[in-house]
Amino acid sequence: MAGRAGDPGRRGARLRAQNDAGDVLEIEAEHVVGCDGSRSLVRSAAGITETGRTTTR
Repeated sequence: MAGRAGDPGRRGARLRAQNDAGDVLEIEAEHVVGCDGSRSLVRSAAGITETGRTTTR
């Protein structure tokens, strides 16, 4: 996101996640990386489309 409430010049992302125990975690970071594979649940939930091409082996 470009800017945050109260600090419009700051860039980054604010994330909220819940672990298996039910604890809610809030994280602020400049960059976020999802490494959950080509059928990414995280990317899909965020509405981010995949670009590029796939190959078969």
